[in-house]
Amino acid sequence: MPPAARKSACAVSSESGIELLNSGSSPPNKDIKTKKPLIEFLNVSITPSIDAEPILQGVNLQILPSTLTMVVGPVGSGKTTLLRALLGEVHMNGTAIGIDQTSAGYCDQVSWLRNISIRDNIIGPARFDEAWYDTVLSCCLLQEDLREISGGDTALAGSGGAILSGGQKQRVVRPSTAHISD
Repeated sequence: MPPAARKSACAVSSESGIELLNSGSSPPNKDIKTKKPLIEFLNVSITPSIDAEPILQGVNLQILPSTLTMVVGPVGSGKTTLLRALLGEVHMNGTAIGIDQTSAGYCDQVSWLRNISIRDNIIGPARFDEAWYDTVLSCCLLQEDLREISGGDTALAGSGGAILSGGQKQRVVRPSTAHISD
């Protein structure tokens, strides 16, 4: 972890070992501390469902505009649950301000592919742009994989991407799910 990030790190108040690392403002911005937080949690307990035991308790955090915030911690410490809380997708008790009021981008760690062509899984609902598509294939190192698959990118991915390896699934699904919603 860079020393600058370590200096401005603020721990989430929980026993899970998660830390939020705030790098400070992206562009030079001296009055960042006076800006209203995009998201703020005050003594929040987070559970995956209303009748479950809390995974994270006593969470206090602020995410300010124009900052980069990283969530780090050991496996099973609740990082994904915290991110789902930031998206408003889990049950919370306490004060949570700003959920539903900001744009967010999120890529789940579990690949999910439809039983449509590999190409359609990659481009999703977007209009097909051959130059961009070729760039995506190159960046995701998919050209060789597609040459080895009978039918190439027109082959059906199969239920849950059954014809693809785990790594191929990740590289096919990421371009279509890495989006920013408003």
